[in-house]
Amino acid sequence: MEADVWTLMGDRQRAQVGYESARAILEREAAARPEDPRIPSALGLAYAGLGRRADAVREGERGRRMSLESKHAARVGFATVALARIHLMTGDRETAARLVETLLTSPTHPDAVPLVWLDPRWSSLRDHPRLRSLTIGRPQPAEGSPP
Repeated sequence: MEADVWTLMGDRQRAQVGYESARAILEREAAARPEDPRIPSALGLAYAGLGRRADAVREGERGRRMSLESKHAARVGFATVALARIHLMTGDRETAARLVETLLTSPTHPDAVPLVWLDPRWSSLRDHPRLRSLTIGRPQPAEGSPP
């Protein structure tokens, strides 16, 4: 989260320090708790922040696969959000949009709607054609204000 905040504030140097710190901690946790599907998803986000696309996607997909195997719906949703963010962070808007479309049209993640329409980390995806037509949970303009 700290690295995300620095990224949003435009401080790439501090963001890199945060992603590197997260990577070191999460790699140790992955070795200690290989059965926890949350760890590869988080590690994938750290790798994405460090520009390590192949590692990021591999870990994000592993986290999602492990979550699907657990058959725990909320974990699947969170892992899907992480994988979508990984793809967005590494420049694959199409895959990110496909995953977000899945989140918005199925109840797998309790915060998917606010994440996409309100969280600034998703702003570069909001105008994607796959999502433009989806109004599910999209903040609507106040009465009398321009759309």
